[in-house]
Amino acid sequence: MQIALSFPHEYEVELLTSVPTEIRESIVIHPKGTSLVAGVPPAGVVVRFRLLDGVEWIAIFPRVQLTPFSGIFAAPSPKTAFVVIAGMPYLVDVEHKHGTVAEPVGTYSVVAAHEAALLLALSATSVVAYDGAGARWTTRRLSFDGIEISSTSDSEISGTGWDPRSGTRVPFTIQVRTGDAHGGAAPGDEWLPS
Repeated sequence: MQIALSFPHEYEVELLTSVPTEIRESIVIHPKGTSLVAGVPPAGVVVRFRLLDGVEWIAIFPRVQLTPFSGIFAAPSPKTAFVVIAGMPYLVDVEHKHGTVAEPVGTYSVVAAHEAALLLALSATSVVAYDGAGARWTTRRLSFDGIEISSTSDSEISGTGWDPRSGTRVPFTIQVRTGDAHGGAAPGDEWLPS
């Protein structure tokens, strides 16, 4: 699992193989919300969050296999983590021991756009940008199946989307401020059922 804490953050993370025996309760973060579990927790990915003041807690994320991608990322907010478990994304408020399902479900890559102070979550077809307050914007569909980000700046994000009609990657740009996109490969009306 990838751990990338490249944005300033006020916590540490540790991936554990199991819940330590001295832990009396754990927080389970799942698609329906957050639950406190006493005793033996359900199976899943176990992460220890430790704030800089020493407060620590255990989060358990269920394994829901949507994509092969998993990782823990520092978000642009210093007490927030962006966690992806097998394609299921979560925004975790480390200070308040709480997590919620994020977008896009089916995340297969995360890119830190430091110049723009955004964390980009990529699905096969679109990009969701997170700033210090949460989700800032979601692009329109940019690809049939597979987005690659090639560069980021404080004003623009560039990348390509796959177009099976031509068998090529088609370039796109995204405006950082609004999420408006130009270019890319997206199905038009000819792909809609009649």
